[in-house]
Formats: sequence, structure tokens, C-alpha cells
Amino acid sequence: MTAIERVLGSTEFVGSGLGFAETASHYGSHEMLIYSEEKVLLENFTRFTAAALKAERPAIVVATKSQLDTLLRSLNAEGVDATAANESGTLIPLDVRKTLSTFMVNDLPDPVRFVKAATDLIRAAAKDATGGPMRVSACGVCAPVLWAEGKIDAAVWLERLWNNLGKEHELDILCAYASSSFQDGKHERAFKNICAEHTAVYSR
Repeated sequence: MTAIERVLGSTEFVGSGLGFAETASHYGSHEMLIYSEEKVLLENFTRFTAAALKAERPAIVVATKSQLDTLLRSLNAEGVDATAANESGTLIPLDVRKTLSTFMVNDLPDPVRFVKAATDLIRAAAKDATGGPMRVSACGVCAPVLWAEGKIDAAVWLERLWNNLGKEHELDILCAYASSSFQDGKHERAFKNICAEHTAVYSR
């Protein structure tokens, strides 16, 4: 509980020494942002995506339509031609509801459907890679949306599926959860499990 309170109440970095549980092996990174307001989410998604595109790496963003619209404008303000990146396929913006519908079955992520959908997406993003695997950056709110809807087990399972996929692909992943999702104190064990599926957890 001390670790959870620190994450929710400060901006301190929380690493793997928390002892929540043994985390999966990661070839990239899988970070969890707990944000206080929508503005913080958008700022971090913009920074994360812009960094990838400026480094000539593909980026995937899964969010609501309004979040995607704001992100595209913010990327342009950061000196990134979001329209050109989108048209070339380097930037892949996806609606979170449509994305969830591709692999959710009976309110749980279907592993086979998820692996196919996610793998196809990663391959599409990295289609122009030469000389070996290309590192792909992905940020989104799929699991956080499930959590907010009370589908707690589905959210934890989805984070775990992303970790399993990370064993096969070079991925940098950023997930964003609203701090209000955790402040009622419910689902403490599930919260620990969510944290354990990430290489870093921090709040802003």
C-alpha cells in the first residue's frame, strides 16, 4: 500500500523494486502513466509519439476520437508533420472502441484474436523497416478504458497479453490511466497486478 500511495500521490518514479510480482521479460519498455487530468495524458502521448516519429520510428496511438484529433494538432505544434506521417503509415491513429471490438469476446480479450490484430498492426507499422526489426512505439488507452468500465480482469489480462507480445517484437509502450480510477481504494490486488505488468509506473 505504501508503494501504491506513492504512485498516486507523487511524481516519483516507481521501478521494478516494488516487489508487486515478478514482471515479464521486456525487450522494450512498457510504462504506465497515472494522470490527474486529460491535458496531462495528451501532453505525454504527444511527447511520446513525437519522439518516435522524429527518430524515424513508427508510432501507433489508440485513443478516443477527440484525443486523436487533439494529438494530431499537438504533433504539428511539436514540428511533426502529422498528416504526412499518417498518410505514409508511419503514424497509425486508431479509435479505441473499434480497436477493442477486434479482439474482445464476452467482455474479455480473446488471446488468438488479440495476437492476430496486434501482430498485423505492428507489421503494418514496421513495413518499411530494412536491415532487421524496427522498434515500434505504441501508446493507448485500451486497458484503461476496460478498467474504467469495471472490467478489471479484462484490463489486467490485456496488459499481460501486450507483455507476451513484447517478447517477440521490439515495442515501447505507454499506457495511461486516470488517477480517479484508483482513488476509491477498490481492487487493490488488481492494481498491484496492473503495476507488475509495467516496467515503470509514474503519476503526473
